[in-house]
Amino acid sequence: MDSSDDPRLFANVDDFLKRLNLPSEYGEKLKNANLDLEGLLASDDNELKELEIPMGPRKAMFSALVGHSRALDELERGIVKRADSAQTLVFTKGMKLEVTRKEEPGKAWVGTIVQALGGELTIHRDGEKDADNDVKCAFHSAHIHPMGYAAEHGLELVAPANMNVEKFEWASYLLRENARAAPSHLFHSAGPGTFPDADSSSDESDG
Repeated sequence: MDSSDDPRLFANVDDFLKRLNLPSEYGEKLKNANLDLEGLLASDDNELKELEIPMGPRKAMFSALVGHSRALDELERGIVKRADSAQTLVFTKGMKLEVTRKEEPGKAWVGTIVQALGGELTIHRDGEKDADNDVKCAFHSAHIHPMGYAAEHGLELVAPANMNVEKFEWASYLLRENARAAPSHLFHSAGPGTFPDADSSSDESDG
């Protein structure tokens, strides 16, 4: 199932209000309060009350947000799987993944495959404008990992530089970017904090 097939998920605040049949003026109130969909998920009743949103609409909003949050959690945990994941045999341009570097121990960052050619990937660090920190590595590199690897192995997942969030969530990010994560069966991760030996990493150009 694609994330867009889940009726509990909303693309943005405008979609959220429209599907709840709430006045568009609420969108202006939320915008003025710098509350996007992620901000709403972290808000409480008092905050919306201060925006002069009546109790009835507030209850409807929070009920929908609970469903949205649960759907995101299910996506994050892999309960909802993309129908084509099992059919994907190779990495392709546009897939998103997690990247570890020897230079940044204990951390992983979010990247997008910008080129997949001849057994080698070029991965751009999400949120950066230039390509200075792009990584080139082999398809079987121990530096690249599927969505959720950092959380599973106790690593800090660094959010893209252009995102101002306390906690990065893959599911909401993929929904916002209209993107897909690289299927986990494509990876050959050796485990947390492990990197190719010098003798076996001749196809690695990211150090």
